Amino acid sequence: MPTESTCTCNENIFEIKIDGVPEADEVVALVNECYAKYAFKHALWDFRGSSLSGFGAAAFKEIAAAGAMFAEKRGAGAKTAMIVSDSSELILSKAYAVSASETLPVRVRGFMDESEARRWLAE
Repeated sequence: MPTESTCTCNENIFEIKIDGVPEADEVVALVNECYAKYAFKHALWDFRGSSLSGFGAAAFKEIAAAGAMFAEKRGAGAKTAMIVSDSSELILSKAYAVSASETLPVRVRGFMDESEARRWLAE
């Protein structure tokens, strides 16, 4: 399945939806392109139509480094929620959150429920 994505910004939350199985360079390109377009504090990444399974540790670091370039623009207390479709994807999102914490000064957390993710971003 080819990778497709959409990005929007609503109420100070940047939202991106990815379908397909993205490569790390595609996600980095989305960060660089879309994060520069919008002023936002929090991000909501929807991977429910996708898979994180193609990402390894090097990809996680590359994606976190791209996001870190926009951390100052997002400000203190910024958060990124990742919505995934199943428990194995949730484990991968948690692995990304741990890996990203070394580079990215933004709190990252994985969720399987969109309402729960939005509540966390609003806290």
